[in-house]
Amino acid sequence: MADGTDEELVKMFRKTLGNPKTRDRQLKLVKEVEPNLPIPEVDAEARVMERVAPLEKELAALKAQNEKDAILAGINKQRESVKREFGLDDAGIEKVEKIMIEKKIGDHKTAAEVMQMNSRVATPTVDGSSYVQLKMPTEKALLENPTEWARNEAHAAVDELRGRR
Repeated sequence: MADGTDEELVKMFRKTLGNPKTRDRQLKLVKEVEPNLPIPEVDAEARVMERVAPLEKELAALKAQNEKDAILAGINKQRESVKREFGLDDAGIEKVEKIMIEKKIGDHKTAAEVMQMNSRVATPTVDGSSYVQLKMPTEKALLENPTEWARNEAHAAVDELRGRR
């Protein structure tokens, strides 16, 4: 290289070292090329990062455990609330949680309501005396003309229902 080019490189190197935006990267590049060269700024940062990295890892683990504990506490609070409100025991809560999984329900109370609704016996909507009495067809009428037989039966049922009003 020509002497002029070396001087330009030295000027450029000094310029990048003098610029706060590029100084750190420049020093790290020099350290990468010459690892044994003492550069206090880069060496101090490396020593600090060696000590900080395990602490950051430990902090992240503690945060994750804290979040997990908070979630479990919320779930336990929901369980206890549902136990009191619906009068359930531990076996009842297990049934509720089974429903939560099967029906993809994210809330204990909603699942308990579903369980409660499913266990209720429906009240009859009509009494036994109001059923329409159907006559069994005679083979002859059904076999001769099934369409006419069905039409006649339908008309008879409608007439019977109209008569009850």
